[in-house]
Amino acid sequence: MDIRLPNSVSFVLNRLEQKGFEAYIVGGCVRDSLLGKEPYDWDVCTDAKPDEIKDCFSDFTTVDTGIRFGTVTAVFPDMDIQITAYRTDSEYSDYRRPDRVSFTDSLKEDLSRRDFTINAMAYHPTKGLADFFGGLADLEKKTIRCVGDPSKRFTEDALRILRALRFSSVLSYFIEENTKKAAHQYKSLLLKISAERIVNEFNKLLLGDFVAEVLTEFSDIFDLLVPECKISERNDIPKSMISAPKDLVVRLALLFSDTKENPSESALFAKRTLQDLKYDKDTLQKTCFLVKNASLRLENGLESVLKHFKRLSPSMYMKILDVKEARLKGLNAGCEQLKLIEDCRNTAYRILSGDYCWSVSSLKVNGNDLKEIGIEEGIRIGKTLDRLVDEVIEGRVKNKKEDLIRYVLDRVCQELP
Repeated sequence: MDIRLPNSVSFVLNRLEQKGFEAYIVGGCVRDSLLGKEPYDWDVCTDAKPDEIKDCFSDFTTVDTGIRFGTVTAVFPDMDIQITAYRTDSEYSDYRRPDRVSFTDSLKEDLSRRDFTINAMAYHPTKGLADFFGGLADLEKKTIRCVGDPSKRFTEDALRILRALRFSSVLSYFIEENTKKAAHQYKSLLLKISAERIVNEFNKLLLGDFVAEVLTEFSDIFDLLVPECKISERNDIPKSMISAPKDLVVRLALLFSDTKENPSESALFAKRTLQDLKYDKDTLQKTCFLVKNASLRLENGLESVLKHFKRLSPSMYMKILDVKEARLKGLNAGCEQLKLIEDCRNTAYRILSGDYCWSVSSLKVNGNDLKEIGIEEGIRIGKTLDRLVDEVIEGRVKNKKEDLIRYVLDRVCQELP
């Protein structure tokens, strides 16, 4: 078994060993490498203590990322590498971080405190894979299993419950039976976790290929986190989710659509919930917009789609089509409505690949052109340009500069006070 390491990672391992310490890559980078994926980041564990780690890299910039817990980040031109001392943990009174840590010389002790077996493997280029808890076998069996007692792992850090669901969704793995039982049993501890940490896992989970199975199997946990979505009572949500593209705002919109009597109320509920979960403004606004417009009346045809482009923007119109299509598939709706959505999508693609006008920026005239023919700047120019877009869309004038100027002189100027 051979994992190819970036030069900076090899350098870190070699430097620590030259100073007399043991060092391995550990955790997610090992897991992803074994799965044939490019790791997002690279972590190193070592029997060097935090101050010794800093001494080893005194000729580089280091950051005390979590020095209280044994972690120092070494900064290299191509990447930052977290280097963590082998440690054992005490009690987790806040269900997030250990109250204190003790440093150890044992790699096995360090790995024994980690969350899941697939994340509790370490690797060294010459020593090979250190796998004390069956992580490689669980990778092969596509299984998420806690290291040791799942009750202990989840009561130490309750976010691990949601992480188990996230790994299941993203990797398309099943959760081992004892781990599954403990996740259901200790789900209420998630209420003690900060919204920011919840959202980070929740978003990744929603974008997984296995999301429908996870939503179905663990609907009680989602009912705890977003109670008014009533996922346990709505079989359509998992089906809708897997039918949707991997677009966060589209999948969030599917959770909140039809939660209230009308789309506007559903959008208000979505806004309150996403605010409570501390979602960023852009995600919140786009999600609520999709929920509010999920019942948009569709009509295929250039004029209709262009008008929607003008009011909604092309990107949001396409996302509305995605939401509507996924909802219909979740409800096992008839082919006729799905055909209409597909026709509208094809028309939208035709518009986007052609020379069509649906916005002021796509007009062949601008504000300076209107000033030259005597229209005062300010509100009148803005209103005139906006009206010209409507006239072009509805076919009353061609989007050519001379035609637009003539139209303004003949029709618009005569109507201005």
